[in-house]
Amino acid sequence: MGYAKTKTYLIFLFVFSFLLKIAFAFLSPVKYWDETIYANLGKNLVVYGEYSFLHGFGDFYPNLPAAGARPPLIPFLASLVSLFSKDIFWLDFLGPLLSSIGIFAIYLLANNLFGKEVALYSAGIYAFLPLNVFWGSKLLTDISVLTFLMFSCYFFLKAFYYKESKRTYFSPILFGIFFSLAFFTRYTVIWMVPFFVIWLFYNEGIAFLRNKKLYAGILSFVLMVLPWFIFNYLEYNSVFGFMHSSLEASVRWGSKPYWYYF
Repeated sequence: MGYAKTKTYLIFLFVFSFLLKIAFAFLSPVKYWDETIYANLGKNLVVYGEYSFLHGFGDFYPNLPAAGARPPLIPFLASLVSLFSKDIFWLDFLGPLLSSIGIFAIYLLANNLFGKEVALYSAGIYAFLPLNVFWGSKLLTDISVLTFLMFSCYFFLKAFYYKESKRTYFSPILFGIFFSLAFFTRYTVIWMVPFFVIWLFYNEGIAFLRNKKLYAGILSFVLMVLPWFIFNYLEYNSVFGFMHSSLEASVRWGSKPYWYYF
């Protein structure tokens, strides 16, 4: 399949998958609890300029009024939607959009790992996978985080594996940016860090510590997450305040370990 046909194929998958998820979103108008939390946190950012549960909704904990237990990216994007329209109708497009963009991410990643044919099949399967269609139609983190994580893995490979390519110059920076977006969508992606380190050590040995691209990726990630750590320090007196907030959530709701609320 040539470049033009591949481009048309991917655009078709994106549009069809997006419309299918939109249909699911409107066919199930009753929202999940977490969807209402993310939507209201977004509205709270616009109306009050606060990322907290102080205004009569959500997972309010008396000791921890800030909403650190909730990763901020989805609420932030919801706040951008709210800036243009106060009608919650438009929020139903956000989840399907983020999850459908993942079609391009999985194509790029699979193409680099297994070749074009596998990538085309992977994109097609991912677009119509029932779990992807159903959960991708909702304003939740489960599928959206995969979009950012797959992009980060793609740029990680571009930076540290396909070294002969001139286009790898910005790849470590993009890796750090997309990995931070994945972190802001779901905190548990931080568990991917040891796998990145193991992969680098396996392929480069201890010499990977002298690779300047590694520090470019780390720096871009740190610069992206720094405002969030500052916010946590101001609210919780700890840069890891979101972890304390998750612990508070597990105590309040019971029966779940603290990392469940990441």
